[in-house]
Amino acid sequence: MQSLSLASALQKHQVAGTAPWFVLLDIYPNKDDLSVVLRVARNTDDVIWQGNTYVAFNFDIQSIEENSNGQLPNVTIQVSNVNRAVQGQLEPYSGGIGAKVVLTVVQSADLTGDPVQQFTWTILEANATDQWVTFTLGAPNPLRRAFPNGQYVKGHCMWRYNTPAMQSVADPAGSQCGYLGALPTCDLTLDGSNGCRFHANQARFGGFPGIDAQGFRAASVV
Repeated sequence: MQSLSLASALQKHQVAGTAPWFVLLDIYPNKDDLSVVLRVARNTDDVIWQGNTYVAFNFDIQSIEENSNGQLPNVTIQVSNVNRAVQGQLEPYSGGIGAKVVLTVVQSADLTGDPVQQFTWTILEANATDQWVTFTLGAPNPLRRAFPNGQYVKGHCMWRYNTPAMQSVADPAGSQCGYLGALPTCDLTLDGSNGCRFHANQARFGGFPGIDAQGFRAASVV
């Protein structure tokens, strides 16, 4: 069971508190790229916590139970799908199956500090209707982890493309690609029509073209 800080415990036990509690949800639909995130707050106004904006959105959570025998039960979260915004975010990533969801409880009196409570789950199932996107969440399953941790791939670049937008804010996620220019996209190949060589960035290609094409090799990243 997670414990509350002294300040949070005092607020919790007040008969009439002055600082509301916010429930925040971070949905990472692409399990391979955690820079893609949908942030929503169960509130009538947007919430800014630790510099990130959580958009006011309707979602419901079933009760979260913890027990003494170490079992972590599944949890169901329903997110409003009236405008299809969440469904549209999930569809390119196989419905988000295997991706991460983080639920955070914060206090409005301290929106720069640590969370009051925080839970991290893996999306086990996702279903959509015209009203709700329903997630069945559970503990991360070690059997779903990729093994080995990394792969040597002959013709596909492993780096995240350093787009002009990322360049303008010096986003570190694009530093390994290192492309500097105005082209908005890359097909992550070496010699493709929109690949690394076309961008004059072949020296930073994140693939391994020297691998024997007749076989397959993989290696752990240490």
